[in-house]
Amino acid sequence: RNKVECLADKRVGRTKVVLVAGPFPDRTCLGSGYAGNADPWRPMMRGLVVVMLGWMAATCAMTMAEAADTPEPPAGTTTERIWPDGTPGALGDQEADKPTLTIFPLPADKRTGAAVIVCPGGGYHGHAIGYEGYDVAQMFNANGIVAFVLRYRVAPYRYPAPLDDAQRAIRLVRSRAAEFGIDPNRIGIMGFSAGGHLSSTAGTH
Repeated sequence: RNKVECLADKRVGRTKVVLVAGPFPDRTCLGSGYAGNADPWRPMMRGLVVVMLGWMAATCAMTMAEAADTPEPPAGTTTERIWPDGTPGALGDQEADKPTLTIFPLPADKRTGAAVIVCPGGGYHGHAIGYEGYDVAQMFNANGIVAFVLRYRVAPYRYPAPLDDAQRAIRLVRSRAAEFGIDPNRIGIMGFSAGGHLSSTAGTH
């Protein structure tokens, strides 16, 4: 009985009351006669369900807010399509089918030679391209790092489309390192949420 001694077993109305000695109730002692809310696990499971539902609702709300974050690129930047000759596997001919890279350049006297590609989050349904893209790129610029913000393909696109875009962006930046004034061996990639997942996938594939 798992070191639990059943000291008393008495039914009061519809509820079976069991007095046990030990750190954990013995389920065999409680038996099938345990009824209604008398089961000590039910309140705990209900609380867990409420917490999980709340977490899911908050996550959905945050993802929708991220997807709606679509400001214009800051002044002094340029935006280019990473597949100028046509996106492989494109599902249409809209802007969402044409991934872009927004370039945040730096003058020669402020560059450190390092560069980073930033992948905004958005749950693979959109891009939080403002506070998880442009703002971050400007922070890197302030520290002497040339930055690039990638707008990769999202739903209805699925793997490997976003990964193809990230790898293409890395190749593009490396091939034009001299133009951007950076060291081709000092190019990083980072991101937030789905963009963080994409960055780590690009770094391991």
